[in-house]
Amino acid sequence: MPTAFVASYGSGTPVVAILAEYDALPGLSQDDSTTKNLIANKTSGHACGHHLFGAGSVAVGIDIKKQIEKGKIKGTIKVFGCPAEEGASGKVYMV
Repeated sequence: MPTAFVASYGSGTPVVAILAEYDALPGLSQDDSTTKNLIANKTSGHACGHHLFGAGSVAVGIDIKKQIEKGKIKGTIKVFGCPAEEGASGKVYMV
């Protein structure tokens, strides 16, 4: 999948893997307000919390990388960026 990724840092054990799901579901439209404001000709958007899950997972991966750099912990961190989780079985493809 062209938008999937694996980011790795460090070496040795333990190896910690974090899944970062992200997707957009068809048929949604949204803007950046707290009320429903439809945008003409916009048919995809985020839902189900995956937009938060992916960003949160990446943020944790970055923090673990910084802890390894500082010598506070040892091991390897891997972040698996998993697109199309909702409808195209991104995790199945990545496995």
